[in-house]
Amino acid sequence: MTLRTGILHHSPLTHVVASVRFAPWARLPNKIAEIQDEMREIAPLMNVIQIEHLPGANNSGKSDAWMLMSSDKSYCFQFAADQLLMFTTKYTRFSDFIGNYDKALSVLLNHMRFVDVFNMGVRYIDKITAKPGERISQYIADSWLLPQVAEYASVGGNIMGEYRKDDHRLRVSVQSLPGALPIPHDILGLTMMAQQPNAEFQISATTPNDLILDMDAVTLHESAKRMDKANVLSGLRALHDVANDFFRHPDVLTDHAFRTWKGE
Repeated sequence: MTLRTGILHHSPLTHVVASVRFAPWARLPNKIAEIQDEMREIAPLMNVIQIEHLPGANNSGKSDAWMLMSSDKSYCFQFAADQLLMFTTKYTRFSDFIGNYDKALSVLLNHMRFVDVFNMGVRYIDKITAKPGERISQYIADSWLLPQVAEYASVGGNIMGEYRKDDHRLRVSVQSLPGALPIPHDILGLTMMAQQPNAEFQISATTPNDLILDMDAVTLHESAKRMDKANVLSGLRALHDVANDFFRHPDVLTDHAFRTWKGE
């Protein structure tokens, strides 16, 4: 049995997202200049974006949000009236990741004082690629691949599932479909919003040797729950643990996958 703990030096991870959605704070537009000034040390770049809300929502229509970014755009913080979202394309360990979210949340709470949380989530996107001469089935359990049917050649597909652990939910999607986007549409939208206007954005479609593993751990509250910073960060860490334990579970990915990613 291959050891599955520790940092994966050849990790397939491409994107990590942390989000907390809370009761709207209408004064955010008036405070964003101060917030941006306090975030400049780690996120000196800024884009103003518009978010379109689903019909029927309490805040349906469009609203502004502010995307603050590190110099290399590997870390992005989206401040909206009802959400603080952060994503990165350069992830090594959760302690570093949550440290950056802690900074953004601390800055927000300096002005907002408290948050009444509706839901929170931590999401991991992995692009798993088989080496030349290998099959993608060497990396993931057969139960997450399209079933074989006699007289039909499988092209690929998308297997989805939802799990519960304690008070948390884990939504899992495994896409093995050549010619598809290598990033889920909503994550692609975040990535594109972080680009400068008119900047060229290139992306390559998946191949038969690619598989996209999307794990979204969430906590949903029936009504808004007032939380201090320590409780928010603790909640995000618990969601990380749910997704991380699933990723390293022997019924999901193979020993060969972990040997490859560890460089053994």
